[in-house]
Amino acid sequence: MKFLLTMLIGGIISASAQNTVVDVAVGSSAHTTLVAAVKAADLVATLNSDGPFTVFAPSNAAFDALLNATGLDLGNLSTAEEALVKNILLNLPLF
Repeated sequence: MKFLLTMLIGGIISASAQNTVVDVAVGSSAHTTLVAAVKAADLVATLNSDGPFTVFAPSNAAFDALLNATGLDLGNLSTAEEALVKNILLNLPLF
């Protein structure tokens, strides 16, 4: 199914046709931490589903500040930490 995806990430990146939230994030060098967090929270399938989505995506710098403040390591999350990251990502404004 075709859909329109718009990610607002310090500017607007529009993608259409087969692109998903994950495809657009993977294509952005400013959002590698978002991609790592989506993978760590096991949300790839969710964000690869049909849209439309509008995602206000934190940049790497914003994620780094969060990770430093919380002491989280996306490469080594406990079950509770994975749930926390998933909660953070799912509560980013998605419209």
